[in-house]
Amino acid sequence: MSIYSSKLGYQHYQEGEYQQAVSCFTKGLLFDWGCVDWLAHCYKHGYGVEQDLSMAKDLYSSCYNSSTCIQRRNSYFQGLRKQMDALQHIPDYQAITRYIDGIGNVRVVKSRNVIEPRMRCNQDEILVTVEDSQPFLLGISYALYYVPRSNSEWTCDGQNRYYDGYTLQTDHFRLQVQRGTTDSYVSQIDGELCQLFFPKNACLDYFYVQKFIHRKVKDLLFKRAKQVLPGVLRRVSERIKVPYEECEVVRTLYSYAARNYDQGKRIALSTTCLQLPKESLEALCIHELTHNFIGGHRAEFYHKLIELGGKEAYQLDKNLWKEDKWPYLQI
Repeated sequence: MSIYSSKLGYQHYQEGEYQQAVSCFTKGLLFDWGCVDWLAHCYKHGYGVEQDLSMAKDLYSSCYNSSTCIQRRNSYFQGLRKQMDALQHIPDYQAITRYIDGIGNVRVVKSRNVIEPRMRCNQDEILVTVEDSQPFLLGISYALYYVPRSNSEWTCDGQNRYYDGYTLQTDHFRLQVQRGTTDSYVSQIDGELCQLFFPKNACLDYFYVQKFIHRKVKDLLFKRAKQVLPGVLRRVSERIKVPYEECEVVRTLYSYAARNYDQGKRIALSTTCLQLPKESLEALCIHELTHNFIGGHRAEFYHKLIELGGKEAYQLDKNLWKEDKWPYLQI
């Protein structure tokens, strides 16, 4: 099940939900290169976003330049070339700046001296540097994914940042972030309660302190996920009578929350799943166990999913990542 991908964005696009499609394509740039040309299409025609031919040109060029010489011979990349030629008179961006709610101004520049995106927090903005063959919007996607943020309903300072007394309550854990009495970070788990104490002298206004707290939170929730997720999958497996051999809890699966390998020989669940409501997590487990019978997501797959879990599980699975209520934290 993909969180942000070209496939999910295309579903929004087909339903006429262009703004959601653009949002999904932008967030998915880090994980799915197929988002690039669809995003270029939206910027070229003004679907879900203000028309911006310079941005469309940048996206088309990045997609084409990422290909090999052999790939450029096929019809898809020849089509990209035609799109680039049609926009060759459009001026190029030297840098872009976007305001992102909960983060602030993000400025993206290109450089030949970087391989992976780099981020630096300045006084008035976050500066992201990407490799010169990559699209500018990759830097925006990078900031969206890596700058610590939470859903606004869980914050009291309106800035989507950790603060003294930060609390997040879900069906599977209760996270508390508090100022400690020592000069080091201390974490502990007691049942559902996950606590992180940050140093008494830490200044929460510093970006690197926020980032370090977020890293510690991810470690804490990974430990909790290893306690919770295998048990949920086991109970669902026993209920619908579909066996599997091994459950692995991983920190991240890039663009996926869960994967089924070799028809149930190994099912991997990422830490992100821990934040799902109980019923949605069970629906995700049914989804992965259905892959024991059918690979891919054809109509037969969803018929089998309904057979195993019922229509309620199908609806929960269908809307799993469209709700935009979770994940509350990018973990």
